[in-house]
Amino acid sequence: MRVLIWATTFGADLWSLTRYLDRYTDADIRVVMASPEAYRRDGVGRLFPLRARLVKRRPWNLVIGVPGFSPDVTVMDNMLPLRVLSPAGFMLWHGYGWKGPQDRREFAQVHFQLRRLWGSVQEPNPRFRWQCFGPIDARHRVEVSGFHPGVLVQLGAASHDDLRVPMDRALAQPWYP
Repeated sequence: MRVLIWATTFGADLWSLTRYLDRYTDADIRVVMASPEAYRRDGVGRLFPLRARLVKRRPWNLVIGVPGFSPDVTVMDNMLPLRVLSPAGFMLWHGYGWKGPQDRREFAQVHFQLRRLWGSVQEPNPRFRWQCFGPIDARHRVEVSGFHPGVLVQLGAASHDDLRVPMDRALAQPWYP
């Protein structure tokens, strides 16, 4: 499987999913991000190096993706590409509970862009899934954001799997005092 991680910030959940795929599958992974160099210098990049190819986001990536790479799925947090880059899309939206009402009005542009890329998320859609942290998030997505229950998957927070693993704090101290 070929996976394109379309990272706005390469936050905790995208990182944890990438780390999982990197360690436990034979997936070919490309992570498009603002600064691979900054990630590699940061503590998390030094403590937990990835095999996945990290690609510096350039303006043309929004239109053509990663030249020479045809992903099976594009995994995103909150920034959508300008054209469809893979047959399937998966959203790991990282802002639930932190930003505004995320109602139909606020998400009108999101609905429009998703419909243009992978089809409507207001009806069953096998080409697209939206991750929810649990039943409260899923209910909010249906009742307030206007998503069809069939496009929602309740996976929890991927990063919590990594946060529960014991670690020698002294290893992280140089980067995270």
